[in-house]
Amino acid sequence: MAKTVIGAGGTRAYVNWFGGRILTELELATVNTVRAATRAAANHARANHPWQNQTGELEDSIFAAEPEIKGDHVFAIWGAHYPALYLEYGTVKMPPYPFLRPAADAAYRLINFAGAIRHEMSGSTDLGSIFLE
Repeated sequence: MAKTVIGAGGTRAYVNWFGGRILTELELATVNTVRAATRAAANHARANHPWQNQTGELEDSIFAAEPEIKGDHVFAIWGAHYPALYLEYGTVKMPPYPFLRPAADAAYRLINFAGAIRHEMSGSTDLGSIFLE
């Protein structure tokens, strides 16, 4: 969308601004970055838990849900269902063996969220152009 801006001394500038498209691409880049972070945490938890069994029940209980956009925020949930929570927090007969929180710490420490979003958007967005008269 081109807009005409008149500056000091009558200078005219024609600005092509694609703010709506930039916002859409920023949302998509943010969703992709959050998705990568939650999947990395879930994968780390699957690979680094203390419980060894043959059924794979614990690994199958670990999940990373798809990110959702709500207003100006991107939300994503990852974690585990039974029996993982017994390991994470312990029981009256077993001490805790945390692996979910350490997985989050390890995965999130590796991701520079702002840098990852910037990388997702690099080369994909024409920020607009300004032509002076």
